[in-house]
Amino acid sequence: MLLAFLLALLIAPSIYAAPRPPVASYNEFPPPSQDPFYRVDADIAKYKPGHVLRERAISPAYFGPAAQAAYQLFYRTTGQGQPDGTVTTVVVPKQPTRGVPRLLAIAQPQDSAGLNCNPSYAFTPNSKTNNSQEYALDTMHFAALHQGWFITIPDLGGSKAAFLAGRVEGPAILDGIRATLGFGAYLENAENAKVALYGYSGGAHGSGWASQLASSYAPELNIVGWTAGGLPANINANFAYLDGTPGAGLDFLGAAGLSNAYPELRKFLQSKMRPNATAYFEAMRNGSICVDQSAVFANKTFSDSFTMPNITQAPVYKDILKHETLGKNQPPLNKFPALLLHSRTDETVPYTQAAQYVKSQCSQGATIKFVSLPTGKHSVTGVEAVPSFVQKLLELFEGVPETGKCTKLGHLPVSPNSHEAMQLMGSFGFMALQKVIKTLNG
Repeated sequence: MLLAFLLALLIAPSIYAAPRPPVASYNEFPPPSQDPFYRVDADIAKYKPGHVLRERAISPAYFGPAAQAAYQLFYRTTGQGQPDGTVTTVVVPKQPTRGVPRLLAIAQPQDSAGLNCNPSYAFTPNSKTNNSQEYALDTMHFAALHQGWFITIPDLGGSKAAFLAGRVEGPAILDGIRATLGFGAYLENAENAKVALYGYSGGAHGSGWASQLASSYAPELNIVGWTAGGLPANINANFAYLDGTPGAGLDFLGAAGLSNAYPELRKFLQSKMRPNATAYFEAMRNGSICVDQSAVFANKTFSDSFTMPNITQAPVYKDILKHETLGKNQPPLNKFPALLLHSRTDETVPYTQAAQYVKSQCSQGATIKFVSLPTGKHSVTGVEAVPSFVQKLLELFEGVPETGKCTKLGHLPVSPNSHEAMQLMGSFGFMALQKVIKTLNG
């Protein structure tokens, strides 16, 4: 009996598995709502967070010439304190950095409340996602792979596509990192890997929650830092800021995402919806309306879709928005340094609430470099800032000492049109960056 027990220990798979050969590859997949790969197992509670239940290989073509292979992992996570499952997309660089591996967790701004809007679906060949324009703005993965970093891109909202639910998004990222390190394809010495977080806009929201929860939820991870911009730390302030503006669609998508996480909110909203709103909310949940289609709500006032005026002031709504404020009733962000960036003229995410978050975190001992830009539209700023984020991530991975606990800068550290940007991004990533900037600037 003792011998059998010892043999079992010797052959049992480690949480950090040895590199494995590619798993079966397929050319095309059905949307997540119809794909068994995304289905949460009935016994998922018996697995530890980060445990990989299913895996598959996909074409790495989406990620450019520096990608060697790409995989998707369905893993156990925690949403609102309950066992859940979601998918992360893992991409292997052709030329990994020598020595200790470097892993970048990219929080894509899904900004949608339907599984069929998930980034993992958009990355697959011949995807019929309605959210392709949203993901086309991102060039970070090109730069990361050029640098030789492994990347993992989780579906932030879990199995319910709970957009803006921080206690779903944060664990999804941290468990996605655990799943990636445990999977081990081409990732040698995974137990010593250095990990960094990145996100912009809705992705900054998810990565922000991951950074706040890391010390208590996943203290074993060697996270060296966090970079983010356009951060909606206070979604209550963000909802008020966008109401009745061209970006009002994010209020509707945010409400749908939160109602996916909070049954009491969903029940309340459904009881007050006007007939046209019922159809819209269903379309958001089934992926017919992702953020790419959110212009249908442009300049609309959120409360007009309900029979109750000022519905966001109802106790159930106010309590949830308060509960979902980043940095409230969580440990201070003092485990690892951060670079946060925001434009004072951001038309989508208000500057003031981000600056207040930085001030609050710094007062609690956080180490933050805050880039406060005098002007810049939301999407353009996020794209132009990518080389600056890459530079900071490189410093974090290489252990460059911080110059102070909390510092402020009034311009981008790296110009997006510079030779330095091209070196950081690689020629392919740099050309992609310039193309996106040109498209956004018309």
